[in-house]
Amino acid sequence: MRLVTLGLCSWALLLLGSIPAIAQSRNQPIIIESVRVGFPAGPFSVETDPETNLPSPLWKTNQWTPIAVQLKCQAAIEGPLSLVVESPDTDQLIASFRVPLPPIAPGQTLLPVEIPQQLYAKPGSNIATITVRVFAGDVEVAMPYRMTPIGNPSNAQILLAVGSKLGGIRVTRPKEANAPENTTQRPRDLGSLKLASAENIGDLPDQWFGYSGVDLVILTTGSSDSEAGVIQQLFSRENTARRQALLEWVRRGGKVLISVGRNWNLINAIPGIDELIPVRIPATQRLQVDGARLLWNTRQGLQEHRLTTQGLPAGSKISLVPLLPRTDRVSKSLMQLEEKIPQKGQSLVVQSPLGLGKVTVVGFDLDTPPFSSWSTPEVFWDWILSESGLRIDSGTETETYRAYGGDDDKGLERMLGTLDEFEGVTVIGFGIIALLLLIYILIIGPGDYLFLKHIVKRLEFTWITFPVLVVVISVVAYFTARSIKGGEVLINKIDLVDIDLQTQRVYGETWLNIFSPEIQSYQLGVTPITPGWGMPAKPGSQSTTLISSLGTSRAGSVSLFRRNYRTRVDVEAGQIGDALENVPIQVWSTKAFTAQWSTGLDPAKPLIVSSLRHPDGSPGEISGTITSNLPIDLEDVQLFYRNRIYAINSLVAGIPVPLVRRESSEVAADWMRSTLAALPQEQTRRAQRRYSYTQNSAPYRLWESMFADAISPQTNNLGTLRRLDQSWRLLADQPDEAILVAKRIRLAGPSAEIEQAPGAVTQLWLSELPGGATPRTPAPGRMRQDTYIRIFIPVLNQPGEASP
Repeated sequence: MRLVTLGLCSWALLLLGSIPAIAQSRNQPIIIESVRVGFPAGPFSVETDPETNLPSPLWKTNQWTPIAVQLKCQAAIEGPLSLVVESPDTDQLIASFRVPLPPIAPGQTLLPVEIPQQLYAKPGSNIATITVRVFAGDVEVAMPYRMTPIGNPSNAQILLAVGSKLGGIRVTRPKEANAPENTTQRPRDLGSLKLASAENIGDLPDQWFGYSGVDLVILTTGSSDSEAGVIQQLFSRENTARRQALLEWVRRGGKVLISVGRNWNLINAIPGIDELIPVRIPATQRLQVDGARLLWNTRQGLQEHRLTTQGLPAGSKISLVPLLPRTDRVSKSLMQLEEKIPQKGQSLVVQSPLGLGKVTVVGFDLDTPPFSSWSTPEVFWDWILSESGLRIDSGTETETYRAYGGDDDKGLERMLGTLDEFEGVTVIGFGIIALLLLIYILIIGPGDYLFLKHIVKRLEFTWITFPVLVVVISVVAYFTARSIKGGEVLINKIDLVDIDLQTQRVYGETWLNIFSPEIQSYQLGVTPITPGWGMPAKPGSQSTTLISSLGTSRAGSVSLFRRNYRTRVDVEAGQIGDALENVPIQVWSTKAFTAQWSTGLDPAKPLIVSSLRHPDGSPGEISGTITSNLPIDLEDVQLFYRNRIYAINSLVAGIPVPLVRRESSEVAADWMRSTLAALPQEQTRRAQRRYSYTQNSAPYRLWESMFADAISPQTNNLGTLRRLDQSWRLLADQPDEAILVAKRIRLAGPSAEIEQAPGAVTQLWLSELPGGATPRTPAPGRMRQDTYIRIFIPVLNQPGEASP
């Protein structure tokens, strides 16, 4: 009876405690009706959101993801409205992202697509508490909406189907261990691939970094008129921001697969799509056939399949669209028809780079019969997804880490291990710290007691001796730690510079780690040094830089006294995500960051001038010269073309250098592996403890991620750094593009001097925000700077012409 009474009392207290919250929610001017983190799940989702019992939206941990919010206004509100999302980063600091809201009238419901600037978050764990708030000025006008969505680790692969759910997609999965020979995998299981579906224009991001967690966007045009409408909306004037977001994401390394068939005329009718599509579709070249034989090459050999009219209405034919590669884009054909094609040079599958990204176009519908009714489509899907940039595997890696809120991101772990090594900073081991704590306890406990009892013989003096001992020991500990760890700011920084002569742009990425000798809040920004590495930004133009916290994903709890910082969002000034405000770093602690930036090349002052071309009668060879106008001379330069090596040795500014092919059977991938193996073995003791290094681990080199598949084809745990991989451009079937690479350039010394050195690429803002009226204060302390350079050079088919 006593237990029953206690239970009833507990329920009563719980109900009484919830009444004020319910009443407060009803009295608030605005109600947050729903929040979605990530992209809507596709038809293969097997996980459900515990709060809504609907398929869980898809997003990746430690990657930017869009947040869709629906609001309802209950009463009139005065003051400017704003919407804020808060999420913990990998260090469990709270990062906030605030966007303005339009005025809302009482009774009005504000849909996600009606919010002018979309919300974004970068959760540091796949089990993170995300909070959404609404403010009128500085006053909160809605009950905070808290949720704990479950995300995917960084080594998962997310496909985003735009307009269509793409229910016919299939991939081959290896059989489970010890499974009988006659068993097959679940036909609707995509392994580590996760399929998201954007059927409405509001599901697509309006900023390029909203696609950060997506590995492949699939645009199809065959399912229905409504699907075609989504693509038309995407490329309409009303959705310029969303169109530019997709294009910029591709230019920065994103991958797109486009299928064109029944609605082939849609592509020709959409203005602004030319920048994405690397082919021409002549209006009179569509084929209507009763059957077609498809042929494609895989690692297992030549594959073939014959499309028939099975599954089509009676009298219908198969729509095939021969694709004519554009002459102003580097491209290659992946598939041709056995039947005669009306015009020479046309193909059924064409692929082309766009900046650092990849665009693949298929000349038939992937989402309608007869292809969608093919009984074994896995063979084709495996091939086309692999060619588009995905890796087809068992998917077991994904599930292993989700349950623990962690992540298998070995590439990032190794990079952080290198960034975490600061010269002159000694890390005190746990054993020494434990011994010092024991001595401290013995001094203030038994030591103090024995001293007062046997020598002073006045135990009441402990009111004096105890605080004196604590203060003295604390002061000694502080100055001892300061002498060991130092008293100046230390910065480790890595810059990767990608120069693309096709798009005439420079794409850069910066990773840095800051060691702070004191408790301080930093204003953080990264800007490229121009005009040395490109054109200066025009006054009032939109920022092309994104900066955020960097770390390996892990679960954790936020402290009661939370510390937070803000991502700068100034919609009117075009500054979205380009700076961080008031980032706290504790005394003798480190915090890592990453920044991505882009700038245009000045046609009047090109950084690289190339005359690479195919010699007459030798389409598989290249010749010509390369002239560098970079602000630094490059040593030990190699040029890769069709997996072969051309030694350049050095590039001195203003001096043309002819190509000399190395007389060796060694291919580009072998050269990279041997170069990495020859690097000196460095001791990274701090990284051994924090990032699971072994005693003989070599220091991290960015080569491992820049050409990951070429160096180690079996590696699948690079996680967030896999997007840097450009191995596909080294292949022997890439005939019209060469890649020039230079070994690591290392600088070390006072930060202010390093940022002024010829090899410097970016400048750090630690005291002021970039783009403001206050000039930049030079970075304090000391800096270690590593720079990697990669240049993509188109090869001309006609001799005697100059590259762009």
